[in-house]
Amino acid sequence: MENILQKYDLPDLELRDDNISSYRYLIWQPQEVMVILGRSNQIADAVFLENCLSDKVPIMQRPTGGQSVVLSTKMLAISILAGEEREKQLPSKEYFRIYNERIMEGLAQLGVKTLEYKGISDITLNGKKIAGTALYRNRQKVFYHAILNIGEDPFLLERYLRYPVRAPEYREKRQHHEFVTSIHKEGFSFSHKRIEKAIAQQIQTW
Repeated sequence: MENILQKYDLPDLELRDDNISSYRYLIWQPQEVMVILGRSNQIADAVFLENCLSDKVPIMQRPTGGQSVVLSTKMLAISILAGEEREKQLPSKEYFRIYNERIMEGLAQLGVKTLEYKGISDITLNGKKIAGTALYRNRQKVFYHAILNIGEDPFLLERYLRYPVRAPEYREKRQHHEFVTSIHKEGFSFSHKRIEKAIAQQIQTW
């Protein structure tokens, strides 16, 4: 079944493989609907394969941890590289905290309120998830990325993703459409570009 996986070739691949830069970031908009498995996820456990195949939705697997996600054109991906050698690296939870807080600050500057940092590394709005994050790290660098839901219908996630094998306590067994929301659904009609600019101002330097 694993040969169904397509090669991971998304825009942040070059950033993740950068072994020279001390700090870089990329904010990008997915160009189609796709499913991205977490590093330890298996297709049979994570996705409704028949729906992916019938809708011709590609499935890839990323090198970072966390659970599987759906990407779409109504989302933004935020990728950050910190080229720090191991003796200078912080604990993973500190990278999650630092970068998540910067994303939240960018949104807050636009007027988005009731944002919280919940679970291991989620960002919530009015108690529902709007962003999931993950890390890849080795001896030379730490690579962080987040998927921010600007306007995608949570029912799309439910069509392709099974209930995750592991879920944060605050999820309280809610299905995808009950657990996930979007910035637009919560009443904020900002464009991708405006949100991108606000977040970029917060993460442009380490």
